[in-house]
Amino acid sequence: EILYSEKQFADFSEERKKFISFWGWKDKADGFYHLSLDDDRFINHSFQPNTSFDKNGLMVAAKFIRHGEEILCDYSEFEEEFRFA
Repeated sequence: EILYSEKQFADFSEERKKFISFWGWKDKADGFYHLSLDDDRFINHSFQPNTSFDKNGLMVAAKFIRHGEEILCDYSEFEEEFRFA
């Protein structure tokens, strides 16, 4: 994961800001913009997620997730500017 401060983000081109805003998020807890380097960007949002976060901030299964079942998390748990579109 790459972290960008508010100042770093502000200095980026509009194209780069759009990319980071689309594929990343601004974290409620630390105020940094996060851009993941793995495939967690394919985890979708749900208000009834099948994952949760443990005390260390690691995503864990909240229930048994069957093979082929979509992995879901609640973006509003960690994303400061979460907007459900």
